Amino acid sequence: MVLFCVLRGDVMMNETKMQNYHITEQTIVHRVRDILSREEVRSMHFAFNSFPAGACEDASILLGIILEKYSFGDYQVCYGKKGDTTHAWLSSAGRFIDITIDQFTEAKKINECIFMVEPETQMHYGYVIMYRETLDEAKAGINYLEFFKILKYVEVSLDEELNS
Repeated sequence: MVLFCVLRGDVMMNETKMQNYHITEQTIVHRVRDILSREEVRSMHFAFNSFPAGACEDASILLGIILEKYSFGDYQVCYGKKGDTTHAWLSSAGRFIDITIDQFTEAKKINECIFMVEPETQMHYGYVIMYRETLDEAKAGINYLEFFKILKYVEVSLDEELNS
């Protein structure tokens, strides 16, 4: 039996509920994406006001923080470029996870693209990887308080959804 320790602030879910609940990485990815699409988040900071457009780096870092909290592995943020357009997404265990790829016209089917199990290469949807950062390195570059308010909002909302 696989058990996941899900923390709610500093309170752990009760053991019985934890044993009966299996959280997948894909579930977390889709739910975080849905939460980030809410008007409440869009109004918290301009970086998210047109989500997913223009929010790829911050959304990727936020998603990585949450996925690491649930012990799904180690994540890197990849930064790529295609022509004059830049993009950011997560990389982990030989695959890419991208919750903002649908901001570009070539990625129309959101459910097929936000959770990608594609071989990790030096390209992603035509974006050549310029560099990668560990999640800790990427977090160090966050320089606005609202990011942490949004992170807290997403964590609380996610926790409420998973515990309902």
